[in-house]
Amino acid sequence: KTLFNKWDFLLDTNKIGQPKLVEGKAILEGLEIAANRPFSVVPFFDPGPWGGQWMKEVCNLDESVPNYAWCFNCVPEENSLLLKFGDDVIEIPSIDLVFRHPRELLGDPVHGRFGDEFPIRFDYLDTMEGGHLSLQVHPLTEYIHEKFGLHYTQDESYYMMDVGDDAIVYLGLRERVNPEEMLADLEESQAGGKPFEAEKHVQTWPIKKHDHVLIPAGTIHCSGRNSMVLEISATPYIFTFKLWDWGRLGMDGKPRPI
Repeated sequence: KTLFNKWDFLLDTNKIGQPKLVEGKAILEGLEIAANRPFSVVPFFDPGPWGGQWMKEVCNLDESVPNYAWCFNCVPEENSLLLKFGDDVIEIPSIDLVFRHPRELLGDPVHGRFGDEFPIRFDYLDTMEGGHLSLQVHPLTEYIHEKFGLHYTQDESYYMMDVGDDAIVYLGLRERVNPEEMLADLEESQAGGKPFEAEKHVQTWPIKKHDHVLIPAGTIHCSGRNSMVLEISATPYIFTFKLWDWGRLGMDGKPRPI
């Protein structure tokens, strides 16, 4: 943020053996153009322990990858922005555009509330022929501010692009849940005891294609298997609290942190 106006050159080394050098002022001109016209970031696809097969086919992805769990698409902290100079394409973090032109990009009301952060994100979650997402919860605004110094949290929603016949969403606690008993069950499962009985504590809802599920912060939730989810949410970037991951291992063969 502090060095933009001191750039003489930018060196793009994203592709091994193909470094590209461009004048700093040319990059800044490119960012100004992007801030005043429609643009798209570079989608980022990644496998995961619960990932599915829908995106692999529909998005024409590498068939040798076992699955694709996520697609980040317009998450400036995660996605790249491409700027073309003649026949050369320069790849930079798309967050640079937010840092450089937050007011032009977001508008005065949004900039006044969120500063130079892009406060909404779009990503895809593919569990078609895969597994449940981690059972999780996002902290309330007061908690995330007190503990982590952030001034907004992750309210989110699921829009169901496609689903299987058995698709469900875990959403909200059941009536008359005993919090102490639930925490004890979570701790026992985390310590290697009996698996956590999610349905004992958390409600499940059958879903169909084109359903839209609202998930306020503080609501325990996850998408079940056989769903293709467009997730639209606020973007505090981190601080998703995973409560239970169905006893599975990560892609590295190690237990996933809870």
